[in-house]
Amino acid sequence: MFYRGDILVVFAILGVLLIPLSQLNSKWILCIAAILIIQPLELFKLAETFKTVITPIKEAFEVSNYNRNSILKFGSFLDVLKGNLHHNKIANLKFNINSGRMSIILSMFLLGVLFGRKQLFLLTKPSSIRFWKKVLIFSTVFFVLSFMLNKTEFLAFGSLKTQNYFNLIFTMLPNTFFTFILVASFVLVFKMQLFNRFFKLFSSLGKMSLTNYILQSIIGAFLYYGYGLGLYRITGALESILITIVVSVLMSMFSRYWLTKYSRGPLETIWHLGSWKMFDKS
Repeated sequence: MFYRGDILVVFAILGVLLIPLSQLNSKWILCIAAILIIQPLELFKLAETFKTVITPIKEAFEVSNYNRNSILKFGSFLDVLKGNLHHNKIANLKFNINSGRMSIILSMFLLGVLFGRKQLFLLTKPSSIRFWKKVLIFSTVFFVLSFMLNKTEFLAFGSLKTQNYFNLIFTMLPNTFFTFILVASFVLVFKMQLFNRFFKLFSSLGKMSLTNYILQSIIGAFLYYGYGLGLYRITGALESILITIVVSVLMSMFSRYWLTKYSRGPLETIWHLGSWKMFDKS
C-alpha cells in the first residue's frame, strides 16, 4: 500500500506454490530449482523470437503506462494509496515476471527449503562449512565468467527482440551467482566470533522482519513522498545513506524493546494466529 516496489505480494503468490513443492523429495526440489534458475519462461520467449510470434506473450506482461512520478511528488496520501493498490501492484507483478525474478525467487525459496532440510546452515558441522566454501568458490568463478560473457559481443546477433531476451537471461545469471556469493560469505563470516557478535545486534530486527518491512515502508514513504516531508527534493545519496542508518538503528532498538515484552512482533503475531495457530492441535 505504501511502497510501489513491495515484494510481499510476489512472496505471497510464490508461497502458495512453495507449500506443495516443499513436500517433494530433495532430488525433485533441486531439479526444479535448477530449471527455474535458467529462466524457462525467458527461454521460451527467446525461442518464440526465432518464429517471430512473440507479440501475444509480450502484451500479456507489458507494464502499463502510469504517471506515478507526478503522483508521488504532488499527490495526496489517498492518491498514492490508490495508485499503489491498482496500477503499481499490477506493474510490480508484470515487472517481476518480465525481468525473470519470479522464477529466480521461487528457485531461491526451494533451495532454502533444501538447505534447511540438509542442515547446511548448522555451522557446528564441518561438512556445512566445507559446503559453503565450495559454494563461494564456484559461485565466484561462474559469476566472473557469466559477467564477462554478458559484456562481450557474443550476444549481439539475431533480431533486437532476440538480443533483448539473451541479455536478460545473461544478466540474471551473474546476479544469481552473486546472490550465492553473498549468502555463502555471510554464512562463513557469521561463523567468526567477532562478526557473530556484531550480527547478533540486529537479530531482533530480523525476528520482527515482517513488521519492520512494513514499518520502514511507511517511514520511507513519509520521509520522501510529496504528501510527507518530500525529502526527495533536497537529499542526495550520502544523506539518504545516513537517514537509512539512523532509521535502521531506531528500528533495531524498537524491536529489541518490543521482544522484551512479547514473544513476536505485532504483525508476526497476527500472521501466527491466522496460520500456524489455526492448525495447532496441541
